Amino acid sequence: MDWKLEGSAQKTDSHVLQEQEVILEDTGEDSISESFRLLQIDVECEHREGDMLPTGGTVWCSKNVQRKQRHWEKIVAAKKSKRKQEKERRKANRVENSGICPQHSKRFLRSLTKERLLEAKHSGPRLCIDLSMTHHMSKKELSRLAGQIRRLYGSNKKASRPFWIYLTGFTADSPLYEECLRMNDGFSSYL
Repeated sequence: MDWKLEGSAQKTDSHVLQEQEVILEDTGEDSISESFRLLQIDVECEHREGDMLPTGGTVWCSKNVQRKQRHWEKIVAAKKSKRKQEKERRKANRVENSGICPQHSKRFLRSLTKERLLEAKHSGPRLCIDLSMTHHMSKKELSRLAGQIRRLYGSNKKASRPFWIYLTGFTADSPLYEECLRMNDGFSSYL
């Protein structure tokens, strides 16, 4: 059977060469264009019945890759549905518990916190922190102290009965003040 294929291949090759010779004789062009015409190759691509050629957005993939892609798509779909169910569950819980603990806006909570802190200034307990020895501290110790002041202020704001905090020995030109401004957002507006 191989000799039949070879014979048919030789016939097609000789047929192509004859056509190219006829074209070259008819045109009478220079040797460069003749060379380019000789280099033209017709490629026929045969594919098996099960394979998919890349057309548009589909690309041929092995069965293993296709299986993994289907598995990943199932996972993504499950996550989306779970997220949607969780959102619905939270919404139902909010509706059920709306009479027990009402939800307040951030603006209202912020004003309530500020009101508590200002009330503590007049009638609440006082907490005094002496910062007069900060000039003996290293930069690392100053940054740790600034973090402690931030945590103290934050937890005091959340308390139901906050303290009024006094920072003594604290000047605006000190390295601790600069560190507090750098590390604590909104430090300049602390009460």
